[in-house]
Amino acid sequence: MKLTTITQATLDRVMQGTAARPRKREGDGFDRGGWTLGQVITRPTQRADAFLFGPWTYELSAGSWASWNTSDVPDWEPVLQVLNTRPEYVASTTLTDTAWPRTTVLPGNPATTSQILL
Repeated sequence: MKLTTITQATLDRVMQGTAARPRKREGDGFDRGGWTLGQVITRPTQRADAFLFGPWTYELSAGSWASWNTSDVPDWEPVLQVLNTRPEYVASTTLTDTAWPRTTVLPGNPATTSQILL
């Protein structure tokens, strides 16, 4: 399995996560929130065979993506479909309850346990 990381940060250090409903922020001078993130994130997400998360990112992502349907995030349907149909792995020493049904918890040292995926 090929491991690819996805980090969303702009050159001016603005980070935008996909775990919260993408939207434009109106009235506060920032009118470009979410405007191209879907285009940027769709291709690498669709190429993924599976997803490897740390516990905090997993809980944040599963808390939103696992419960949404296409009417909640219509412009993000390709990403939603991939995230809700492919396996997720979580490197964690504390997580026991998983929100996504295809999730496997990799217990112990993350550097060691995540090696089984490669």
